[in-house]
Amino acid sequence: MANRSSLGFGISSLTRALLGFTAQDYALAYFNRGVPYSDLGQYENAIDSYTKAIQLDPDYAKAYLNRGNAYDDLDQYQRAIQDYDKVIQLDPDDAMACFNRGISYHQLSRYATAIDNYTKAIQLDLDYATAYFNRGYSYRMLGHDEKADADKAKACSFWSFSPNLFSNNGNWAIRSMCQMP
Repeated sequence: MANRSSLGFGISSLTRALLGFTAQDYALAYFNRGVPYSDLGQYENAIDSYTKAIQLDPDYAKAYLNRGNAYDDLDQYQRAIQDYDKVIQLDPDDAMACFNRGISYHQLSRYATAIDNYTKAIQLDLDYATAYFNRGYSYRMLGHDEKADADKAKACSFWSFSPNLFSNNGNWAIRSMCQMP
């Protein structure tokens, strides 16, 4: 067991360190706590953590993005869209926010708006294969089969060029669709 003197020194050292923390430091800590909650499927806890991060740093675009993703996972698409809107307001070049907002609009059967968002994501990242794939799916839902087929072909061209690009779970649908005639 440590003696009282060393414990006192440790407390005073930690207190000095904490005094040097900024709101952004605390926001990062809450953000980092939200990530494993999301990974564990504990979306309400994740939302709480991301919300605390946002309260401490209202311009924390990544916290809005992740909170939007958690809302999306809870099928709270309108709330997700509000967070993606904020991300895009803070960072108009965030292709992932445009893409994720497209997913939420698609889930609400607002396919034309989803297409607009996927298109914006593609404009920001011309190699965004999943944006092509999802846009094609939205086109198909509107009966625009030629555009859907063109987007599927574009998404599959990325897969045929680099099959490892689609090795994660999120892209299994593209890989399997590209292997079909």
